Amino acid sequence: MKEKIKKAIGMTFGIILPFILFPAYIYFYCKDYHAFILENDFLSGLIGFVLIIFGLIFIILADIAMQIYVNQNPLNRLNLLANKTKILVTNGIYRYFHHPLSIGYFLFYFGFSFALNSKIASLISFGTFIFMIYYAKKYEEKELLSDFGDEYLTYKKEKFWIRYF
Repeated sequence: MKEKIKKAIGMTFGIILPFILFPAYIYFYCKDYHAFILENDFLSGLIGFVLIIFGLIFIILADIAMQIYVNQNPLNRLNLLANKTKILVTNGIYRYFHHPLSIGYFLFYFGFSFALNSKIASLISFGTFIFMIYYAKKYEEKELLSDFGDEYLTYKKEKFWIRYF
């Protein structure tokens, strides 16, 4: 029974919160503010759609890499389901990007703000990205450094954010 509860919590934080609740919050908060990004709604929507698709591709590829290389449940955003692994994932999309999930979420939410054609939504998306970077630096990187030491430092140096950038 505990595994079912953990799975439900993992799914909540893995799907419902980032892909339904947060976008709904942005939509309902920003729909009455008319600070447009672009004058052309069609162009703004098209750019938003493309950014959302690229964001989803990054998120899916990062989750697939975690599933393949460390057998971590891709729906698990709070490490409630997976056992702690001792494998540093440097394959798949992690071969080219240090934080593909952060990049994916940024593209997804920024695309959503373009689809809404809202400057306020863009500010919220940018603020969310800054928070994710802060979280990654403060918590995830400390844990990775303690778990993997020099191997993680080498990986971090090679792939600051984007390899070959």
